[in-house]
Order: sequence, then C-alpha cells, then structure tokens
Amino acid sequence: MDPDRPASGASVGCMSIGYNKVVYFASGSAIYKYTPVGVTERIFKNLRLGHITSMIFNKNSRAMYVADNGYIKRVDGDKLTVLAGPIGANDGHDGPASTSDIYAFGLALAKGENAIWFTDSKAILLERFT
Repeated sequence: MDPDRPASGASVGCMSIGYNKVVYFASGSAIYKYTPVGVTERIFKNLRLGHITSMIFNKNSRAMYVADNGYIKRVDGDKLTVLAGPIGANDGHDGPASTSDIYAFGLALAKGENAIWFTDSKAILLERFT
C-alpha cells in the first residue's frame, strides 16, 4: 500500500476545491490533493493534524484554513498556525474569543479574507472569527 495515497475504501471527511482547480480532501488527519491531470498525492505530511472536518482556501490557494478537532488552523506552505482553539481541556465548552473550542463542519472565508465564518456543531451556532 502506498502511504501517500488514501486506502481503498477510506472515508473522506471533507473536500474543497481551490481557486487553482485542484480538489483537496481529508481522510482522518491526512490531506490529499487531486490535480486536474488526475494525480492524487498526500500533502502536508509533516504537520500535526487531528480530525479535519472542513477546509477552505484563500484566493490564491496558497493558504488553507482547516477545522481540526476543536481548532481552526491556517496552513501556509509547511507552516501551521493555530488561529482559535481551546487552551487546556478540549471538552466542548467554549472559552473567550480565540480560546473557544470550535467543532466546525462548515467554514467560509469573507470576501476580503479578513474573517472566517463557521458553524459550531457543539454550540449549535453560526459564528465569525476575525
């Protein structure tokens, strides 16, 4: 089995299409890309990711935002930045602002790329993170 390709029958947690016409999808903690010429490969192999439930891209498709097991993270190249997520216990109880645990199954980037809108399955709300 090729470790850089998803296993046959693996479930896809989420998918998104970048402005570069590449299809990105996540299976567990692994992110893959499927290019317009039909090549599938795993990307961001060295980053610590958990359970990805949503992903979006900025206009030039260079920055990816992911909802990852209570956190919102930005992936830019091989750099991972936590934008929001719990400090301490990740138990579904929201904290103030960027310390909230966010279980997002939907992310949307504002047109000016200055805010991320998200759903939170545990808080049952639509929220904005700037």
